[in-house]
Parts: sequence; C-alpha cells; structure tokens
Amino acid sequence: MAERKRRVWDSLWDMERYIDHMRNSFEAVPFPNLTNRLPADIGETNVDIIVTVDIPGVEKSDINIKATPNRIEISAEAKEEKHEEGKAFYRRERRERHFYRTLTLPTEVLVDDARAKYRNGILTIILPKKEVKKAKNLEVE
Repeated sequence: MAERKRRVWDSLWDMERYIDHMRNSFEAVPFPNLTNRLPADIGETNVDIIVTVDIPGVEKSDINIKATPNRIEISAEAKEEKHEEGKAFYRRERRERHFYRTLTLPTEVLVDDARAKYRNGILTIILPKKEVKKAKNLEVE
C-alpha cells in the first residue's frame, strides 16, 4: 500500500516537473505576446494597493474593471481602425484585440472607495486597504 502511494506521488511530481519545463520553454521563446495578457505591477503604500497595467492603443471607454475585496479583473478591447476605401495594405496586423487579466491582491481592499485613471496607455488602479484590526490581548482570569 505504501509503495503504491509513493508511486502515485512520484508520478504527480514528475507531471509537475514536466509542466514547469513546458512553461519555462515557452517563456524563453522570443515570440510576441500571443495570449494578450496584460503586463501588470502590484505595489502598496501604507493605505493603498496600487495596480499598474500597460494597455496601449485602447480607448478609456473600452476598459472594464471588476473588483472584489481580494481580486481584480481587467479586460479591454482595442478596436480595428476603419477600412478606408481605395487603401491597399501589404500587411495588416493591427486588428481587434482583446485583453484580459485577473490579479489576486495581497490584502483585502475597500472596493467601494477604489478609483482608476488611464493616461498614455497606462491604467492605474488605486484600492484602499481594508483596515486590519489589531489583535487584542486578553487577560487570563
């Protein structure tokens, strides 16, 4: 029985190593970002969590943000430019693009007080931290 459990765990560890190897192999390939995953930074001050996301070429009205106390979901859509009559293209790579990213926040935040701004292709989301109550010392009677 113990030998069988060990073989199962060994198989799972082998699978995890294989998945890590595949993930690392794809990250090393110098291809453009084919997943349209938004690059993001998460930082903090004493009172806020600050999320900064690069979303170039998108109109402010095409950005959607959904926040919960411990997670933020960002999606955006870059729409294709209008096709001009009589204009020929040798290459056409800039079409509709959809972006999506879900980020887990390091601490709970107050969603109702969150704010966002978008300037020069950079989205900044400021989420006030939820006040963490300090531990109370109890007297033993």
